[in-house]
Order: sequence, then C-alpha cells, then structure tokens
Amino acid sequence: MAESGFERFQTRLREQARHLDLDVAPTQLERFERYARLLAEGNRHVNLTAIDQPDDIIDLHILDAIGVWPKVEEELRDAFRHPQSLRLVDVGTGAGLPGLPIKIWVPDTDLTLIDGTRKKTRFLERTIQALDLQRVQVIHGRSEELAHHREHRAAYHVAVARGLAPLPTLLEYLLPFVRVGGLCIAYKGPGLPAELRRAGNALRRLHAEVVRVIPLRLPGTDVRRLVAVVRKEAPTPGRYPRGQGLPRRAPL
Repeated sequence: MAESGFERFQTRLREQARHLDLDVAPTQLERFERYARLLAEGNRHVNLTAIDQPDDIIDLHILDAIGVWPKVEEELRDAFRHPQSLRLVDVGTGAGLPGLPIKIWVPDTDLTLIDGTRKKTRFLERTIQALDLQRVQVIHGRSEELAHHREHRAAYHVAVARGLAPLPTLLEYLLPFVRVGGLCIAYKGPGLPAELRRAGNALRRLHAEVVRVIPLRLPGTDVRRLVAVVRKEAPTPGRYPRGQGLPRRAPL
C-alpha cells in the first residue's frame, strides 16, 4: 500500500487529538492508522467516502467520531449507573463511520454496523478481520426492517448515525433500536438548529427528548460539528419505523 501521506500519521493524530483533550494510546494510534490505510485502499475499489487523504481522515473521520465521546459518556453514566458492556449500533455506517473509530476508542464496546450496500458491508467485514476487532458484527440490510426484529429492537444502549438523514427521519430510524433510557447520537452540522425545530412531532410520537447539543470544532479545519444527544423516554410504538420509504418520503 502506498506510503504517501502516512509517514507522520500517528504523530499528527496524537497532536490533533490533544487539541480536544484526548490522549490516544499507542495501540489505538496503530489501529487508527491501519484503519485509515484500509479505508484509503478500499476507496479505490468501492465508493466509500469522498474523504480519503490521511490528514483528512484524521480530522474529518477519526476525530469527528471520537471528539464528542467524553461528553457522550457523561450522559451514559447518568443513564446507566451500573457498569456493563456498552451495546452500540451504527445505522447507515458506510465505511464504518462513526462506529469503527468509536470501537477503537472504547474497545469493550459491543458494536453492530448496519448498511444497505453489500459492497460496503464486505469492506467492513474485511476491515474488522484485518484490525482483529472482537465483538463486532456487520449486517447487510435496511434499518426499517431490522428494527422490527426481536434481536435488535430496544436492544442497544446507544444508536449513532452520521449524515444519514434529516433529524425527523433519523429519529424514526434510530430510536426503535434503543432501550428505554438509551441514547441516539446524531452527528450533524450547522443546520442542526433548523432540524431540531422540525423534529418536535417526531420526538413526541417516538417518546424521546433532546437532552444535549454538543458543539465540536475539528482541529486543523473550519468544520464545526453539532451533535444531538436524544434520550428515549418510553417504548417506541410498534408501528415505527414505517416501511416503504415513508420515514424519508413523509417524515413525522
């Protein structure tokens, strides 16, 4: 695999992470670099991401995924006071984002990656094997269908998604996966306030509440991320998520 751009990958990642008060361990630096190399190589064969240069992978993929995680963990400690293995599902994960960086950052997480494109799930299967990651499963399928399966419905502490859909639609995708008291983490940009204004009906129907909006400026860039933390207050009504593309075509 080409070396160009990767010579200082670990050094730069460590330095950039410190701007976010993150201390990345040597084993994590190595795994992040291996993942970045696999992503850049895989992107030559499958359209995984428009961002595949080493510095950009650091700033816009890895740090984007883990930069807010200390604040997310604060919410998790409030929601689940007893120590337990975190079950996390990444819906519409694509190249494994943000799920795989979170898994590398929090190794004892039980991670499920869901995507509807078979070429992408094959890439994820190869990547997980190459990274020797344990307790990760990859599922090829549609979230609208999987969220009605017994093994997935209300089975997770946290559901995450990045850039998948506007918030009213995204909540219908994510909340059925999460147990009562669990969290949905929606990685968004400057348009989040407008999406929040449109999401009131979805929050009411799906029995959820926005408990926090976490701002994040990605070091070395002008990118400003806003992350919505949504808590599930009661069981999701059985009809949701709706099928036949309705969450997108007719958002709540």
